[in-house]
Amino acid sequence: MLPRIPPASEAGIISAPFTSGIASVLLDSPLRRQIIKVAACSATAEVDVYGRCRLNPCNLQDLAARSYLGPIGQLDDLNQMEQSICHPLVAQALKPALVEAAGKMLRQAAVQVEGIAMRIASERILQGERCYRVVQELNISDGAQRFKCMMISVNGPARERVLSGESCDEVAHDLGISQGEALKMLALIVVEGPAKQCVLNGEPANAVAARLGISHHYALRQLDMITVEGPAKQRVLNGEPCNVVAWEHGISYAHAWYKLNMIAADGPAKLRVLNGEPCNIVAREYGILHIDAIRMLERIATDGPAARRIRQGEQWRIVAQQLGIFNVYTRQSLQRLANNPFVKLRRNIKSMTCIFHRRH
Repeated sequence: MLPRIPPASEAGIISAPFTSGIASVLLDSPLRRQIIKVAACSATAEVDVYGRCRLNPCNLQDLAARSYLGPIGQLDDLNQMEQSICHPLVAQALKPALVEAAGKMLRQAAVQVEGIAMRIASERILQGERCYRVVQELNISDGAQRFKCMMISVNGPARERVLSGESCDEVAHDLGISQGEALKMLALIVVEGPAKQCVLNGEPANAVAARLGISHHYALRQLDMITVEGPAKQRVLNGEPCNVVAWEHGISYAHAWYKLNMIAADGPAKLRVLNGEPCNIVAREYGILHIDAIRMLERIATDGPAARRIRQGEQWRIVAQQLGIFNVYTRQSLQRLANNPFVKLRRNIKSMTCIFHRRH
């Protein structure tokens, strides 16, 4: 007869609490992992309308094992089962049957006992099963727990597959990942992995996204920003038109396009404007189309060559026209500078000097 093992509380053993998710599964003991694997495999077997595994009632060995292990009323009872199986008086040949019975009992208790379903779901998902199928079969209806199941897949089998180059959208469909935030996290894994390396090597962002199945809008924006801060930025700083660079690198996100315009305005275009070239001509040659970048060039011209020429006595309207300064507020600042008393005095002196030289 199999020995009866006292409960953990009677034996003075304090068991660590179960937590759902990947971490708790990976921290299980080898024997407990075997029990959970049996429960997960039993979940794919024939089940009744309540999701309970159908066991053969005529199997005497199974009935004896269930009687020895005792019922499962809470998660901590799995600790008691583990101790019972590992008892020194239990023959080694009996342990596989006890593990099998414990796993099937665990699967049956998943419907009634809170937390067991999530533990079994974690194991099945880590084995590559579809999240949607697992949560349906285990009757996991809570939204937070369903999301946790999807994140187990995202950080487990889905991550491995997308990092090996598989399409993100196809992997998400195959593994039943449908929640928006989980899809976003999976797409970001691709962006920070193979997609990032591709765009840094010069491939267009839109082509990389299409090939790797990246469709989440946030991940697409991140990929565009990586492109802007990488090869696209270097090309613009080397003097290539930013609109051409954006098109060739497949940049479509508005903020990424704006960022590239600002890089051009604050880089090679700025130097030419400071040398006195017209803002509109410089902006056109460097493909600068965003209004903020154009105004930035006009401010650079206003604070630099335009202010210098006005202080030397030139008419502010003529200076603004010649330097391509058309923004109303920028032109008003030039007008205020021209109306400065000292600037007016310098301009009058210059006018009188010109008149004198013409007469003589």
